[in-house]
Amino acid sequence: MALERRLADFSGSLGPVDARTHRTFGFDVPGGCRALRLRFDYRPKRPTEQHSAALIRAALEARAQALAARLGSTQAHLAQAWAEAQQQRLLGPSATPGPYGRTPNLLTLSLDDAQGAYRGAAHRHDPAQELWLAPETASPGFVAGPLPAGRWTVTLTVHGLHTASCRYRIQIGAVTA
Repeated sequence: MALERRLADFSGSLGPVDARTHRTFGFDVPGGCRALRLRFDYRPKRPTEQHSAALIRAALEARAQALAARLGSTQAHLAQAWAEAQQQRLLGPSATPGPYGRTPNLLTLSLDDAQGAYRGAAHRHDPAQELWLAPETASPGFVAGPLPAGRWTVTLTVHGLHTASCRYRIQIGAVTA
């Protein structure tokens, strides 16, 4: 009978300064491992409508200022008109973002085995994921194959973070004989 043994449990909180960064965590895989299971989740997935609207307004203002500087003082009004049109398109009369205006947080995992081989990545938008790796099969994006005993690493990549904070948790288990 195969049993799952907890190998690691990593959790923490991230903020906007963590965008475009990586965190690497080491964990030990025992000999005789038949499969690895990773549970990964993070919250929240999206900022609130109000926070999204503030992000959109700030981005449009910065872009309009840069455009106005390139256009010069005689045509700077065109940059402001552009920003107002974009704000109307993105926020509409309700001043809240439509379905495409709430940019999601995106965190992903990648995995390297004890021999330093890259074993794949999970670039998925789902904030709750169940992933596996075994000699014969693996979750899409991962490479099936031997599961050598020793120190493995899982890397958390923060592609984009648009909320004031975001909590994550990575749980790793091994199926053993």
